[in-house]
Amino acid sequence: MNHKDQLQSLKDYFTQAYVTGTDVWTHIPYQDTAFGILSQTDLPKDPFVLDIGAGRGRWGLKLVEAGAKVIGIDIVPEIVKKANEEIKHLGKESRIRFVEADVFDIPLADTSFDMATDIGTLQHIPHTTWQHYADEVVRILKPRGYYFNVSLSRATPRFFDTLPPTLEEGHVTKFGVPYHFFTKHEIRELFEPELECIDQDVVFINTKNGPEKQIALLFSLFQK
Repeated sequence: MNHKDQLQSLKDYFTQAYVTGTDVWTHIPYQDTAFGILSQTDLPKDPFVLDIGAGRGRWGLKLVEAGAKVIGIDIVPEIVKKANEEIKHLGKESRIRFVEADVFDIPLADTSFDMATDIGTLQHIPHTTWQHYADEVVRILKPRGYYFNVSLSRATPRFFDTLPPTLEEGHVTKFGVPYHFFTKHEIRELFEPELECIDQDVVFINTKNGPEKQIALLFSLFQK
């Protein structure tokens, strides 16, 4: 499957997931751990943040509440439109907006952002395109800017009928969507030496609405 077909497959899946409410990340309580890790940063008072794979915009709004200005990108036009309508209703349009965009061709200037965040997007990108993704992240970050990633960890005990700790390469496809369960080494290797890993942690989280009762998330913080 080529890049265009892969992108369309993901777009089709998540369009349906947003309609049915089966977009798992909306329901996973990761935010407290995320902000605990981000407290280590020395971001400016009014940071400019890119949220990659913004979805419904819940994480982006949390960042706004913490004082950031945010641009969120997503490949699903319907969810981008709805997210922008919601922030207008909330009176937040001066602090956050959403844009339909491909993560492999982010339509924003070099060295623009103090931080980029990715909550559950990289894990769906085929491993053959990881480097392209990483290059785009590095490109849009300011010098000393931060990249924060939350992805499924290889330590997840079970995912549907798959046992991630036994996956030699970490890849599995479910319902036509690729998933990757990362190790700490894999994600560090992808971004180093352009980005320095400041902190990593695997956290086991109970979820009522996911495919299993418990998943393991890998939290990674890098700096350019």
